Amino acid sequence: MNSDVTVPNDADNSDGTDEGNNEIDDEWDVYYVDSNSDLPDCDSVTQGRLYYVSSTSGFEACTFVGWTSVDLTGPDGEIGLPGSDGANGADGADGIDGTNGTNGVDGTNGLDGTSGTNGVDGADGQDGVDADLPYIASLEVRITSLESDLVNATSCQLVAWGKCGGEILSSVSNRSDFSGMSLTGIDLRNADLSGANLSNVDLSYADLTDAYFYMTNLSGANLRGAVLRTTEFWASDLTNANLYGADLTNADLYGAYLTGADLRYADFTGATVTSATFTGTIWYQTVWTDGVSYNTNQA
Repeated sequence: MNSDVTVPNDADNSDGTDEGNNEIDDEWDVYYVDSNSDLPDCDSVTQGRLYYVSSTSGFEACTFVGWTSVDLTGPDGEIGLPGSDGANGADGADGIDGTNGTNGVDGTNGLDGTSGTNGVDGADGQDGVDADLPYIASLEVRITSLESDLVNATSCQLVAWGKCGGEILSSVSNRSDFSGMSLTGIDLRNADLSGANLSNVDLSYADLTDAYFYMTNLSGANLRGAVLRTTEFWASDLTNANLYGADLTNADLYGAYLTGADLRYADFTGATVTSATFTGTIWYQTVWTDGVSYNTNQA
């Protein structure tokens, strides 16, 4: 420890420490220093001394083990009596309102009230004017005409763009004559026209899918752009017929006569042409039964 001591309180005490007499009270052999660094060496000369250290407000004793801090705090005294209650503080500010609760369940409906009394009857209206009998009669005629038109619209009509699909229109034993008629765009799908005379008839762009022509006269007929898929033409006469751009895919032309017919752009893919006659027919970009286009007669 550092043996240097602050300015002594008294003259040298002749103990050989050269510290001056910092003794606070000779009776208790207590000395004073400013800090721990001012304590002298703890040896045989200073052993048993008690020093008050100002900087720590504590006491250090020189013992045989060196400087030792001395706790002069006595035991805790008895707990004193409770003091009197202080005055009540001011009330705090109101807290924030809480969230609203959920709505309660609706109550049951009340009983219906009694019915009110009937009101007074209204006054009678004025008499109406007499009916216009001629006008009513004209309406009845018009209704009859519309009903007739409706029947015609839903039944077979051999006219351009008519609807005659599935109808039996002719037979070999009872041949019908439709020669020269204009039947452009007519629907004759699945119709039977066996033995009919359809020479020079206009069937351009007609739908004749699955129609049946057995021994039918179609010479000079206009079948330009007609749909003739899977149509049967057994032993039918198509001499000089116009089949420009017609679709004869999978048609059956067994024994048919097509002499001089216009077959330009017609499609015979998959068609049956056994025993059919194609003498003098006109070909250009004509698709034959093999699916290939030709410009010359391949029959």
